Parts: sequence; structure tokens; C-alpha cells
Amino acid sequence: MELSFATALRWPLNVAVKSLFIYIDTKVESFMSTTSRAVSVDTVRTYLHEIGRVPLLTHEEEIVFGKQVRRMMDLLEIEAELTEKLGREPEAAELAEAAGSTVEKLHAEMHTGKRAKRKMIEANLRLVVAIAKKYQKRNLEFLDLIQEGSLGDRKSVV
Repeated sequence: MELSFATALRWPLNVAVKSLFIYIDTKVESFMSTTSRAVSVDTVRTYLHEIGRVPLLTHEEEIVFGKQVRRMMDLLEIEAELTEKLGREPEAAELAEAAGSTVEKLHAEMHTGKRAKRKMIEANLRLVVAIAKKYQKRNLEFLDLIQEGSLGDRKSVV
């Protein structure tokens, strides 16, 4: 199967996000299958410790990353329109021309956008956990709440 230009550029981000969800799924399975409460608490503590290592974004970083992600999304929209118009996946040069850019700049903007999106998603995981804690008393599994919140986090960074 041949990958489109944009698909090839998005692939590492998708792999990273899927890896995060697999990691969370693993934690949920571990949490559910463990008979010892101490081991379950330790698993959650490990996850919380790992996301606590990610630095929070400053206001300026949020603005810059948001603009970078918006540019990436605009390029993906241009690619979709061009694909529909041509009836095939556009070449990198065709996409660059339609975007009013060069191929090199296009690659750089896509890479920067993917990196910014990943950083925004990772930085917001603390917020996801904070909100999940509030709903924990409603007979919902904590790690399920985190997983659903992570999906929402990913959708929100667009």
C-alpha cells in the first residue's frame, strides 16, 4: 500500500498516540486483573509519575504550538481538497505549489506541526488526570476515565 505525503508525515505521531493508548490499555488490564490492591496502586502511581515528568506549557508556548498545529491542519486540508480535485494523491511538489510553499518548507511545517501537537497532548495529560479524579467517585474506573480523557485531549488539539 502506497502512503500519501501527509499520511507519511503523520505516521510517527499516530504511532506515538497509539503507543500511549496501548500503554494505558495495558495499565487498565493490569489494574483489572491484579488481585492485590497494592500492585494496582503502584501501577497508577507509575503512570502518574511518568506524565508528571512532562513540563507544563507556558502561555506563549500554547499560542506558538497552536499556530503550528493550525498550519499543519491547513496543509492537510489543502491536501484533501487537492486529492479530491485530482482524483489521486498529490505529489509533494503539487501540494507545495497549492500551499504556496516549497517542498522543503512544507516538510518542515508538517514536522513542526506534528511535534507541536504531540507536545500539547502530552502537556494536557495532567489536566486529564485532574478531571478524571473528580469523576472517580461516580463508580467509574480511574484508568478508564484517563483513557477517555486522553482521547478527548487528542481530538481537542486540532
